[in-house]
Amino acid sequence: MIAVAKQEVQSSLNKLIHNCISVLDFNPDDLIRVKTNDEGEIISVNYDSMKLNQLLYKAVESINESLLLAQKGEVDPITNQVYFDNGVVDEVPLGYFTEMVGLSDMGPKIKIRVKVINRVNGVYEITNEAYGINNTLLKIMIRVNVKADVFAGISQDEIIMQEEIPVIIQLINGNVPQFLPALTQ
Repeated sequence: MIAVAKQEVQSSLNKLIHNCISVLDFNPDDLIRVKTNDEGEIISVNYDSMKLNQLLYKAVESINESLLLAQKGEVDPITNQVYFDNGVVDEVPLGYFTEMVGLSDMGPKIKIRVKVINRVNGVYEITNEAYGINNTLLKIMIRVNVKADVFAGISQDEIIMQEEIPVIIQLINGNVPQFLPALTQ
């Protein structure tokens, strides 16, 4: 029963987190700046850490506010949705646990509840990977951690959710070197 409850809670929290991030208003071009020289060669890639931190703060605060309102069953002002009905994520009929198709919708319903234990926290992560010849794949991700208690009937368990949300995934093109291999005979 607790495994089903954890799955339902993780699915609901995932939806809530992604909905909160999707409505954030930011310009990706303000977060990174690529400098080139007169020949068009890339000299440097600069990150605006102040704007990245502001974006992270807005994301974490909006998720935290949405979670607190969701577990009370109130309308989320960011997404205008009600995620949980007074903390109830879902109701699972007792017949579901018999694993018999005919009984899966029968019996009293067990309420699955969630309660956020601590505030949401997050970090941003910047990675650069070589991509082909003289190209770099730049990724800026926000990693959000949520710790919550899951209640199903008389069972209770704790979950720790970690979500990675891409903010920027950009290919930075460099110049392809022009050379001919030396011919040896």
